[in-house]
Amino acid sequence: MKRKKNKSDQSLGEFIKERREALKMSQKELAMILKISCCYFSRIETGQRVFPCEKVSKLATVLKVSEDEILTRNFTKASIVSEGIVTCRLHRFFGLLKQLSLQDQRQILEQAISIARFAVTHTRNNRAGSR
Repeated sequence: MKRKKNKSDQSLGEFIKERREALKMSQKELAMILKISCCYFSRIETGQRVFPCEKVSKLATVLKVSEDEILTRNFTKASIVSEGIVTCRLHRFFGLLKQLSLQDQRQILEQAISIARFAVTHTRNNRAGSR
C-alpha cells in the first residue's frame, strides 16, 4: 500500500500532481491549458525541469489554490524545480517593491542585505564548527 506523503515532504512537482489528480485532470489537459508541452510538463512533475515562473498565476487558478500557496510553501525536496520557485519569489518580491517609494525600497533592501549577510555568516560558522 502506498503511503500518503506528508505535505512538507513534497516537491513542487508532487504538489502539482496531487492537485491535478484530485481535480481529475490528465497531464495532457493541464499541459495544454498552461501551453507547455506534455513532455516538459511530465518532467516538471518528476522534478527534472523548472516550472516557468510566468505561468504560476495560471497554474494556481487551474489547481484552485492561491499563488501564495505555491510561492510561499516550503517544498523540502531539493530539486531543480525549487530554483524556479526561488526565481518566482524574487520576481514577485521585486514587483511588490516597485510599488513603494524609493525611500521605502531602500530601507527594505538594506534590511534584506543585512539579513542575507547574517545568514551567510551564520551558515559559514555552523559549517566550520561541525568539521
